[in-house]
Amino acid sequence: MNKKMITVIALLLAVVITGYSVSGTYAKYATQLSATSDQARVARWDFKIGDTEEPTGTTVNLNLFKSSYECTTSTGQNCVQALTSSKGTEKGTPDSTAKIIAPGTSGKAEIHLSVDAETAFTLAFSMGSGNGNKVTLDSTEVDSALNGLSNKSDVIEALQNKLILDGEKNYSPVRFKVSAGSSSGSSEKIENFEYSKFAEQLNALITQLSNNQAFKESYFIVKGESVVTSGSKPVFKPVSKKEFAVPITVEWSWAYEYTGSEYSNKNIDADTIKKAVNLLDTALAQKAEKTIDFNVVVDAEQYSETAA
Repeated sequence: MNKKMITVIALLLAVVITGYSVSGTYAKYATQLSATSDQARVARWDFKIGDTEEPTGTTVNLNLFKSSYECTTSTGQNCVQALTSSKGTEKGTPDSTAKIIAPGTSGKAEIHLSVDAETAFTLAFSMGSGNGNKVTLDSTEVDSALNGLSNKSDVIEALQNKLILDGEKNYSPVRFKVSAGSSSGSSEKIENFEYSKFAEQLNALITQLSNNQAFKESYFIVKGESVVTSGSKPVFKPVSKKEFAVPITVEWSWAYEYTGSEYSNKNIDADTIKKAVNLLDTALAQKAEKTIDFNVVVDAEQYSETAA
């Protein structure tokens, strides 16, 4: 191999070696990016009655009934007053621990729901354990209380016609009313119903609110012109404590005496009906068990329909 050939081969080897080393320096495009990140917390879900700081689920005393009721014609004097039992020569004294009701008394309390919920929800009312209304006479007790009336059967018919007795001829003189309003003056109400209908009427009141334009726009989820429902329950929007201001007022009353008109069908005058009602009230006062226990349960449930 001559000297010129050796020189050419050496040059070719030098080119190959140089090209290989340079190819590592001039690489293709390459980029490294930081991975994107995100964080979430659990949605708030806090329901209370009133502005109490007690945990969700705590029972709150509504103070619907009282131990004394002032006379309407004499300020500062009580016409109805709970007293301790007298023993021997000891006189009964005012008992602030006992709550009582009687003809002519009434009262009211507010169920103020404090809601801080970041999900849609429904509300349902029911009567809790320990409830019961013994301030009532069944048909047998009614019949016995009116024994002194010569036209008893006609009077009972009149009392049913005047809704003083129900369809089963039972007497429940304590009547209830529920209402809900807002600072704008818009309100809904349901009145003159019996204790046994209380939860049913509270749920009906929520439905009425959902059909009230002022409440509908502020508090409920609407599709088209209709409020979205879960079963029969209207669905509330997510809402904070500062936005939710729909206090529900509960009122009750026990009429002092019948003040209506006569019952013309059987020629029974108003005085006869009044006398009959007085007999029924007296029978209640003499009844062994005559308490009314009031316990309302509010169930809040997250509305389950969600979209991605």
